Amino acid sequence: MVWKHLYINFADDLSIFEDMPLIPNVPLADNMDSLELLRLRTPSPIILIDEEEAPLPESLPEIMKKLGVVVIEKLDSCLQHPLLKNYIHLLSPSTLLHVMDRYPSQRVVSQISSLDGKHKVVLRGFLAGLSEVTEKEKYILQELAIFEKIGPCTEKGMPMFIPLKGARALHHSAKLPADLRLSVNIIDCSDEATIRLIKMLRVEQIKSTECLKLIVQDLEKNFYAKDEVTKIMFWVLEHLSFLKNENPSVIKLLSSQKFILASSGKPIAATDLFDPELEILQNLFYMEEKTRFPPSTYTSSPDILHSLRQLGLKLEEVLPSHVFDVVNTVKKRTEEELPKEESKHNLLLLINILRWLYNSQISVDNNMHVPILNYKDTSKLAMKPIHECTYCDIKVDDLNDLLDDVSEPIILVHDDIPMKTAEWLKVPCLSTRLINPENLGFEQSGQREPLTVRIKNILEEYPSVSDIFKELLQNADDASATECSFLIDMRKNLEIRENLLDPGMVICHGPALWSFNNSVFSDTDFLNITRLGGSMKRCEADKVGKFGLGFNSVYHVTDIPIIMSREFMIMFDPNINHISKHIRDRSNPGIKINWSKQQKRLRKFPNQFKPFINVFNCQLPLSQESPYKYNGTLFRLPFRTEQEASMSEISSIYYNTTDIYSLVDEFSICGHRLILFTQHVGSMVLKYLKYEEPNPAASQDVITINKSVWSSKAAYGPLSILKAAAKVMKKVANTNRVPADVPKSGCIIRIVVEEFHNVFKRIVDLQSPLFRGSDDDPSSYFELAAKGGQTKRLTDEMPQKAVDLTNWLICSCMDVNEALKFSLSESGRRLGLVPCGAVAVLLSEGENRTWTVKTNPTPIGEVFCYLPLRIKTGLPVHINGCFAVTSNRKEIWKTDTKGNWNSVFMRHVIVQAYLAALSMLRNMAESGELLNYSYYATWPDPGVVHDDFTLISQGVYQEIAKGGDNDIAKVFSDGTTWVSIKHVRFLDDSLLCRPDIGPAAFKIFLKYLKKTGSQDLCAVELPDWVKEGFDDAGCKEKLMENTLTEKQFFSDVFFPHIQDIDKDLRDPLMHYVLNEKLEEFAAILKVTPCIPCSNQTHQLFVPSRLIHPEGRVAKLYNSEDGRFPEGTTRDYLNPVCLVKLVQLGMVKDDLSWEDLIERSESVVKLNESDHTAACLRSSILLSLIDEKLKISDPKTNELQEKLQNICFLPFLTKPAGFSLP
Repeated sequence: MVWKHLYINFADDLSIFEDMPLIPNVPLADNMDSLELLRLRTPSPIILIDEEEAPLPESLPEIMKKLGVVVIEKLDSCLQHPLLKNYIHLLSPSTLLHVMDRYPSQRVVSQISSLDGKHKVVLRGFLAGLSEVTEKEKYILQELAIFEKIGPCTEKGMPMFIPLKGARALHHSAKLPADLRLSVNIIDCSDEATIRLIKMLRVEQIKSTECLKLIVQDLEKNFYAKDEVTKIMFWVLEHLSFLKNENPSVIKLLSSQKFILASSGKPIAATDLFDPELEILQNLFYMEEKTRFPPSTYTSSPDILHSLRQLGLKLEEVLPSHVFDVVNTVKKRTEEELPKEESKHNLLLLINILRWLYNSQISVDNNMHVPILNYKDTSKLAMKPIHECTYCDIKVDDLNDLLDDVSEPIILVHDDIPMKTAEWLKVPCLSTRLINPENLGFEQSGQREPLTVRIKNILEEYPSVSDIFKELLQNADDASATECSFLIDMRKNLEIRENLLDPGMVICHGPALWSFNNSVFSDTDFLNITRLGGSMKRCEADKVGKFGLGFNSVYHVTDIPIIMSREFMIMFDPNINHISKHIRDRSNPGIKINWSKQQKRLRKFPNQFKPFINVFNCQLPLSQESPYKYNGTLFRLPFRTEQEASMSEISSIYYNTTDIYSLVDEFSICGHRLILFTQHVGSMVLKYLKYEEPNPAASQDVITINKSVWSSKAAYGPLSILKAAAKVMKKVANTNRVPADVPKSGCIIRIVVEEFHNVFKRIVDLQSPLFRGSDDDPSSYFELAAKGGQTKRLTDEMPQKAVDLTNWLICSCMDVNEALKFSLSESGRRLGLVPCGAVAVLLSEGENRTWTVKTNPTPIGEVFCYLPLRIKTGLPVHINGCFAVTSNRKEIWKTDTKGNWNSVFMRHVIVQAYLAALSMLRNMAESGELLNYSYYATWPDPGVVHDDFTLISQGVYQEIAKGGDNDIAKVFSDGTTWVSIKHVRFLDDSLLCRPDIGPAAFKIFLKYLKKTGSQDLCAVELPDWVKEGFDDAGCKEKLMENTLTEKQFFSDVFFPHIQDIDKDLRDPLMHYVLNEKLEEFAAILKVTPCIPCSNQTHQLFVPSRLIHPEGRVAKLYNSEDGRFPEGTTRDYLNPVCLVKLVQLGMVKDDLSWEDLIERSESVVKLNESDHTAACLRSSILLSLIDEKLKISDPKTNELQEKLQNICFLPFLTKPAGFSLP
């Protein structure tokens, strides 16, 4: 009844009843004698347990009571009130923590500590049911000592429990030794409840290796007893793989730990001991096992021993002194007579020592003695220093002559020493000893980088395969060679692939590209070829090649170039895949063989050198001793195979049959351009040797290129001026004075390119993709090519030989002003700049050694740096010189020092050479050697010149505009006379641009300009693009000065010579003046006889002498009188034109007294033939006279008297019956 009353009357507030005993602790029953009533309190300690909702651990109510919770298992039905939940809490982890919070924390901690271990685990499991945690709850949980600590258990076998506060947790996946003592509190997270609470409370978790670091710290603090240390470290060694996978740095952490008890009782680290399983070490440390190896407790288990090796158990760091002591002991014993068994044992010991040294990669002095082959008594052990020994790496039938050679004996190491061990000991191999090579390295300038990376970058700078031909040609030209030839050698040499210098040479013993020139390598050349980017040629003005860079373009096709010149043969192997046994140092990956000193021994490798025999007349002495020097330079470039490409660090591009054949097209495409600007080379040949042909002498020409100089009256100077220019540069640098005789040249050369299609059936369409034929059958490449849509097989219609003949005028010069200054500057010297350049003009040959300039719709101009660069210029000529080009050779530099040089070079060198070419063409035209030459035929058209080369176009026009009286300025011609711009005149565009009068005006201009009184003037045609050139060069004013205006043309040329001008040229211009320029030229027209009359002479009259054909006085004249304008209604008789003529004075309705008198006198004659016409004329005259008499004129009386004496009046015969007498 109480709670019903409270429900009805105090539903909103029970505070006045607090602390009253109102809540029964059990449901009420009739048979109850008594019960306990619980007081209403806030905060309330009462928690209702409802086991029907979820089963609870049996001990949980008991635990809760110990923690101060009042537990009610079931409520009485009378307890119904909306505020009852404030006083009776439903059981949850959160409400339990809430109740615990009402007590002082010290009391709660004490109560928790009083719980036994099992109760703590139950409480931890219940509290882990929290779904989320508040800051207050987090604080309470961190104070509860319900978490198990890592470490040994109590005497009762229970774990230690600690609170979370100040502790870290071990990650649940971590491993640690059992019963491990730790100096810090680490919580065990092996149960789900702990894991959940740790994560919820965000307690730091540590892994095994992090905990191991703490253990190591305790070890270093001597926290553990010796037996504990042993136990811990055994566990660590057993689980080292797990720990290492978790954190590899654990190896470094443990390596320095001294945990192994030595025989002396002192702890030592694994790094202080040796591996006990190496027999060689057992021999070396005989009787020292206890101090040198781990105790047996650590070696009984393979896993433990393996872990010790990972921690640094010595496998290789044997002190050299131990090794040398043993070796020296054995060496001393060999000096005595030893039993065979002891010799055998000592040999085995030495072999094991050497094998161990090799496996451990321990450096060995080359003075150390090793066992050698005692071929005279194999049972006796003999030893020699490493540097005197050799190991046999080749198959040679008879070595006795070498072994018995007293002058230079060969000492072989013992057969039982493995080859790899001998190589590692740097014992020279027999093949190296025989060829006695000089090792060559590469010198790099600039940033240091691996050699193969540097060469790979160079290949990217020289992207075109055709660069191989160009660079080898350039090297030949710099060496003053006159011939440079190539051979595509398809021989596979399968039968001669044994007993080579190195097994690695087998792979590169097949098809190769050969290059030959008839000049020999100088000592400087041998040095230059090892330089990467720092060639000494930069200091030689007459050398234009960059040997150190350009030569490396050969690595496009090969990994191992071989060079033969004089008595030397050089092999470069940057990858060190082919001659590795002969290369002592990776930084020196080349060898140099001397054929004058090593012939006897080199003949032990005949198969290596047989491919050279008969290649460009190479005759290496492989059969007998004879002095030998190769009179030329020969390159062998074995084509990179697919196998080589897979290993190469230089290039992954390999060459199959089709790729090799494509080189022919590369060579053909370059054609005549290869030797257009060479200084010395005048002949090039590309040969082909079929794979089944054994003799290189039988190779056939595929393409030949020959250059020859042709005579000309205008030619001057040598073909090349570089050597002379180098002397000038040197002189100027020393004296600062420019000599009067500056090098220059002008000549005509002919280049003949012959392609032998019957030898090499190349694809006709060079622009189409190359057909990929079979690699095994080269001939199918061509036969199947015919089946391709864009390709075409050689047929009878194609010539067996194609000949391409080109003729070139080449002018070279040296600038001694701005470009020379730049060349001699510090940057110019560093870059090797030379102020010499040239232009080449394409010519066609006519009869009797005459020439014409060969023009093309598309400008042919390209840039040459003495070799073709494939950079188009838009100029009508090729330009050549020391240009600074980008690394890919597709553009010229436009910025920084190199860009500045290009600007100076083009403006001052190329422009000068261009003008020299124009001058030479003029001389040829004047001498009759050059026919049909338009003076502007080779001038640059600014509309098509590429932007990078506008400086040349502008410079040419600027220099022409300067004029002058010297011969080089005379570039204008009217077909007979050559003058400078000072004496040339052009016709105004206003006339030329009109199709109706322009052509006529220009012809008159050309014909009559010199008759104006200035005999030295020359009239020339000026095409629009030439005008644009002057305009683009900023020289438009100069043109205007020399241009005849329209007024000047008519006043000074046309009208003064109109009597001599042909009717067809004159009349269009007269009509133009009459119709459009009458007012401007009226004064001249009135006084100049310029209108043709109608009589047979077509004489020209001034307009005032003409009679309007339709005027009043026209009937006084007929056409024979020559007073009417001649023509039709389309020209002078056009009504408009007649009006213009009347304005100029042509008579229409009146006559002067003089004409009246003249016409009066004509009546008598007319009357003789036509009386009627005479009467009409007389009538008109009388009418005109009558009008005249009415006008007061002083001359009237005088003229009247004349008329009175003229019989012009008609009269009648006296009529019949007339009255007067």
